[in-house]
Amino acid sequence: MEHNRQVSETYSAKSDQLFRQALAVERSGKKSTAVEIYKEILRYHPTHIDTIINLGVLYYEDGNFSGAIELYRQGLSAQPKNSLLHYNLGLVLQNSGELDAAIISYQKSIESQPENANAFNNIGIILMQRGDYSRALEAFQRAIDTNPAYAEVYDNIGRLLEEMGQPEDAIASYQQALSINPQLPSVHNNIGLVYKALGQLDESALSFQKAIDINPNYAGVHSNLGSVLADQGKISPAFEVYKKALRLNPDLAEAYGNIGRLLLQIGQADEAVKLYQQACKLAPKSSAIYSNALYAFLHATDFSPGRLSQKHIQWGKQFHVNTNHFRTDSECGLRGRSKIHIGYVSPDFRQHAWSYFIEPILLNHNKERIKVFCYANVIRKDKKTEYFKSISNHWRDISCLSDEQARNMIANDQIDILVNLAGHTSQNRLSLFSLKSAPIQVIVGHYQCTTGLSSIDYRITDQWVDPPESEGLYLEKFSYLAYGSLCYSPPSDGPAIYPVPAEEKGYLTFCCLNRLSKINHNVISVWSELLQGLPKSRLLLKDKWFSDSHVKQQVHNIFNSYGITSKRLTLLPSVETYREHLDLYNQVDIALDTYPVNGQTTSCESLWMGVPVVTLMGNRCSQRFGYSLLSRLGLDELVSHSEQEYILKARKLAFDRDQRLSLRFNLRSKMKEKICDASTFVQQLEQSYCQMINHYMRNKSD
Repeated sequence: MEHNRQVSETYSAKSDQLFRQALAVERSGKKSTAVEIYKEILRYHPTHIDTIINLGVLYYEDGNFSGAIELYRQGLSAQPKNSLLHYNLGLVLQNSGELDAAIISYQKSIESQPENANAFNNIGIILMQRGDYSRALEAFQRAIDTNPAYAEVYDNIGRLLEEMGQPEDAIASYQQALSINPQLPSVHNNIGLVYKALGQLDESALSFQKAIDINPNYAGVHSNLGSVLADQGKISPAFEVYKKALRLNPDLAEAYGNIGRLLLQIGQADEAVKLYQQACKLAPKSSAIYSNALYAFLHATDFSPGRLSQKHIQWGKQFHVNTNHFRTDSECGLRGRSKIHIGYVSPDFRQHAWSYFIEPILLNHNKERIKVFCYANVIRKDKKTEYFKSISNHWRDISCLSDEQARNMIANDQIDILVNLAGHTSQNRLSLFSLKSAPIQVIVGHYQCTTGLSSIDYRITDQWVDPPESEGLYLEKFSYLAYGSLCYSPPSDGPAIYPVPAEEKGYLTFCCLNRLSKINHNVISVWSELLQGLPKSRLLLKDKWFSDSHVKQQVHNIFNSYGITSKRLTLLPSVETYREHLDLYNQVDIALDTYPVNGQTTSCESLWMGVPVVTLMGNRCSQRFGYSLLSRLGLDELVSHSEQEYILKARKLAFDRDQRLSLRFNLRSKMKEKICDASTFVQQLEQSYCQMINHYMRNKSD
């Protein structure tokens, strides 16, 4: 957005002399002196347009928006058709948040100067911010028609096409901008971001590097390049680039967040939390940074349940529910319709751990009573996405839609209950729920705290994960399922269960296939004490970051500090297929749960493969999922309430060969009844939905 000065018109000799003097002073960098000279001119010549425009620019640059607006309107009272005054007024109004007034000013500027490409471009920016994509594209096209060599407009069109879910077209538009001016680092950066979202990491890194070559001091690009290097598993180079970003801009919140994310992934949760706290301090209004921080806070060893709840509620306060968008009962379909309309919103309609809990819900709804809509926010679609699409009654891709557009789609579908399946995990659309897109909104599943949104009415849970006394920690009301809050759908082509490996190996093998982010020093110290009491035993861990020698050595060093040598550890990187992942359980005897964040998918997998799980129950939701699963299976003897009890119960199971043999070949049948009975689970889920609707209707009629 370009702000223009006026230097051409002539007035009295004295005015012209002072004006030239002010220009010279301003160009020498003495802006405050120039301001005083401009003011002196206006004292005896209040409609000196050249002065009004230039003083308005100085006010604008100094952040004095109200002063600039007053000046420009003063000038327009004398010259109501002055295109430059209208344009500059529009720019100030736009940057002060008065967007409707800004558009009007730009349009008046265009009326006086139809070839004003800048005005068309700025109108397009405002419309894009509002989610009015078609009109924004029209405005950008008018700018290009007026000035075909306007590279910045192609940049804006690229960003618009990204938001519209057209990444390939966005790249083409960015490349068009670079064909006009290849020295635009921001455009190279934007292309890099698109490639990253598409998973084309080599191309992304190359684009970011081009931006850095043009502008080595572009801190944000260094941070973006670091995130690509991290995704490529290049940990040390990623840290170096992040450090460079912070040297260039010590207040770059995104860099602190990116470093925190990487530290969390490689098992340094407490250090990650500190960096996320710094990121939130620097960017308190960034919903994305704060949401990522909340997920990290769940892994902190020193956060109480109350503190976690407060952090989430604080995040939610930035959203204000607009009740003007509520529909009448007849419009939302809660009266006089035979089927209930349920909408599921998730980024995980893809190959993802949570997909094994989504699948049984979609497959087992009563189609005579329930009409299911899937609102997919899937950025990188895969074969599992196509599978989910095939079993969905009504598939809606919202990855390319703004929250406003998605809400309108939900309204048109007459959704009665909108269900969130992600919480504060990656690519969530909680902001959509802040718009109260349906009369009843619910969160189901695995997220381990309140969402922090008062617009979400219910939390589907169970008495083990969320006992009644914890309801005060949530903004959502509890809706209990007697069966349990999770239903696991094991793969139909999974591996068979082999005999306990200790019989053949002559020693016991423990395992934990949870992400490294869940394995902290407290957990390692307890595991080490357990291993020391069983000198022949081994421990198997798996995480994609074990492909990095630095991370492997870091874990070895921590265990070694507790007296466990590397010979007793097997650290595996990712395997190729899910079947291979499950087959790893045939190499182990006992699974060890993590805390304060328990395993969910991994615990279900372990139990399905006949491997018992020892868990440590805590006083917060994230540390009660193991308790929930084991209680449902009648295995309370594997649930501990302290670290010493955890060690004792794991050791007792290690010495109880008969119990391990029995569990090996009986757990799967128990799982089918207590954890994997999708029909029972979904029946209870539907009953819960009906109770919510009945409660809603009673309140509406009161």
